Amino acid sequence: MPPTKPWFAPKRYGYGATPVSWEGWALTCGAGVAVALAVLLLPDPWRWLLVVPLASAFTWASRARTNAPWRWRWGQD
Repeated sequence: MPPTKPWFAPKRYGYGATPVSWEGWALTCGAGVAVALAVLLLPDPWRWLLVVPLASAFTWASRARTNAPWRWRWGQD
């Protein structure tokens, strides 16, 4: 199986990753819109049943599509 193009790259400072391809940006924007709609349109007990799994799935997908492990970075890399 050929290597896949990363959607995210590790941040230079801090923890996490940032989008570097259109797929990464689409995933980030889609997750943001989905969370915003859930918060605006769903009543309080139901919104958290959707927001928490959505945020977890976004975190999992972005870690899976990053080209290096997530760790704290301080700019020396």
